[in-house]
Amino acid sequence: MSKLVKFAGLFVLLVMVFALIPGTILAQPPGPPYGYTAYMAKCAETPPKQAWVTGQVLHLRGVVTTGRTFGDPYFAGEFENTVDIDLNMVTGSGNVHGYGKIMPDAHDGTWQGGHFTGPILNFMYSGQGIDYGTGALDGLMDVVRIQEIDPMGLPAEFANPCNGGPVLSVIFAEGMIVEK
Repeated sequence: MSKLVKFAGLFVLLVMVFALIPGTILAQPPGPPYGYTAYMAKCAETPPKQAWVTGQVLHLRGVVTTGRTFGDPYFAGEFENTVDIDLNMVTGSGNVHGYGKIMPDAHDGTWQGGHFTGPILNFMYSGQGIDYGTGALDGLMDVVRIQEIDPMGLPAEFANPCNGGPVLSVIFAEGMIVEK
């Protein structure tokens, strides 16, 4: 009987340890360098703080966009970006620059404090950015290339990211996490 009690106790301990391992692994940041891909679905945006037109160019300052990020667990969650846009309304060319904050669901930390910038061609944005980890992601830096894609290009597993509302735009992100 004593062996049975010891075995049962050991079995319970092992079950508890193995149950904690996946959460522990997910809670820790990846070992850099770590490559990833993710999608950002913009669900809402505020009116610009400033807007004006110079010739054919529309200038927008302080537009805040929010939405959901999907894909890699180090980025899947909510995001908020503040952007400035200069767009030639006739040619579809221009540029974007701003900064953002990503709040991943699986981590007690954020990606923020960096910036992104890049051109607009044919009314579609592409560029690059840098974000810095905070909290559980502290000490890490995200270096990313981003490309706006057709919202119909969002993979089926990420259907309805805006809780039934329209997806205003989608960004495909491909990046690398490194130590800062």
